Amino acid sequence: MAAIRASVQIETPIKCNATRPASLDEQVFSLRPINQSSPTSQPTSVPNPSGAISFRSLSAGKYQLGAVMLDERYFIRSIAAPVKTAARNTAAPQKNPPAMYELSRNGITLKAGEKLTDIVVAVSEGAASVDGQVVKAGGDQVTETWRVHLVPAERELADEVLRYAETSSGVGGVGGNFKFRNIAPGKYLLLAVPATSVDSQAAFHPTDPAARLRLRRAAETANNPIELQPCGKVGNIQIRSN
Repeated sequence: MAAIRASVQIETPIKCNATRPASLDEQVFSLRPINQSSPTSQPTSVPNPSGAISFRSLSAGKYQLGAVMLDERYFIRSIAAPVKTAARNTAAPQKNPPAMYELSRNGITLKAGEKLTDIVVAVSEGAASVDGQVVKAGGDQVTETWRVHLVPAERELADEVLRYAETSSGVGGVGGNFKFRNIAPGKYLLLAVPATSVDSQAAFHPTDPAARLRLRRAAETANNPIELQPCGKVGNIQIRSN
């Protein structure tokens, strides 16, 4: 069976108003199987005091690494590995720090019995949050469940998988309410899709370039822009249902 070991590093270039420092054990990381016919579970791991997380007894295949962060100040900035690991080559070690390859864009591919041990997960301070509602044309909240997406607005960030986020409406038992947490600051487009639609029922994997393109086109057509400031909290955002 294959295995993954990664190091979680918390960066603090921005200081949000907080009464206590971040704790590594408040971040729960998970591996989501991608394109596996019948994935049985999503293994999880909590960083140890040195920041290490590990996933063992994995089947060969492609995975997406994510996290549930109890501290809303933080977001995952990058998931990377040295080029020699990402490219599966055996180049001799160099004196300078190795060039890093972003793994989140295409997912982490594991071969049978393979063990990856030098993945670095960079977690940064300055995350933003969004609270809003999906509403009807007249302004009333919808009663059914919707899928709500955040899509990076800048074209140069179109392939930055960690900038994409999705959630379901229905927060607090109200059909149209939704929320996003632990989002990187920046410019985004909001998109709401009925949960009963074919597009919503199909699992959205941001590591799939075709899926990203479809989502971007739909978000650009809907044209619901939003800009999130570092440590910012945006509330009462309304998205009109179609």
